[in-house]
This record gives sequence, structure tokens and C-alpha cells, in this order.
Amino acid sequence: MALSSSAPTSPPVSQLLSAIRQQTPGILWKKRCGFTDGQGNTLVEIMWYEHDGKTKIGHVAYLEPHGQVVRYRFQSLGPQTLRAWKGASIVDVLLDIMNGLKG
Repeated sequence: MALSSSAPTSPPVSQLLSAIRQQTPGILWKKRCGFTDGQGNTLVEIMWYEHDGKTKIGHVAYLEPHGQVVRYRFQSLGPQTLRAWKGASIVDVLLDIMNGLKG
């Protein structure tokens, strides 16, 4: 269940966030616009919480429209996964999160 969805999102990102919400009902996410530079570049942040909506378990920040991940932290995923996220696509990161939360 999403807490918010006020930031712009490309269709694949929206679809993946919906899939994660369906597969892991105990995990909530909140998305917000970190900033926009007025030239078409927007920093979107996705914060991840446990079911209580207060215990933060991670965050991912990426640039729209490119989808490049620029900042991240996630408690339940290993360091190899997290190192691979530097400069990765938000779609790839969301797939890693989805697979990591499953099992």
C-alpha cells in the first residue's frame, strides 16, 4: 500500500511499485519530488517503510526522466546488491527490491 504518489513517475516505475505493493503487503512506500531544476530534471525519492508506516527500511532517489539512481540505502539487501545500484536504472533497482523482499 502506498502512502503517497505525488511525484512524477514513468509507467514502468509505476507498474513495478504496484507489483511490489501486491507481493509484499507488509511493506509501504512513499514517493515524493525531492527537487526540480526547471529544465526537465526532477529528483524523485521513494522511501520504504514497514507496515506501521513509521519504521523506515530504505530509500532510493533517482533522476527523471533518465531513471538514473543517485542515492540509496536499504536495510534488508546485501552489500553486493547495494554496490551494484550506483548509477543503475531505477527499473533495475526496483526489480532487485522486489526480488529481495520476496525471500
